[in-house]
Amino acid sequence: MRVLVSGQADTAWVDDEAVDLASRGITVNNIQPGPTITDMTAGHIEAIKPLIPLKRAWWRAIRASCVAAHDR
Repeated sequence: MRVLVSGQADTAWVDDEAVDLASRGITVNNIQPGPTITDMTAGHIEAIKPLIPLKRAWWRAIRASCVAAHDR
């Protein structure tokens, strides 16, 4: 539940900042890739996949490359 609430708070904050900064030509993005596979979570991903709508999780390196590609 804590992750869900913090994700919703992040979204609300980013939406608010996007409105405030739009007049200056600044775009604010919020990337929420969902579950991310790390050394600490790798053993648990299969157990939670049924709970994930797309039935997949992101590898940390893939998530980073998507964010980097967006910044270009």
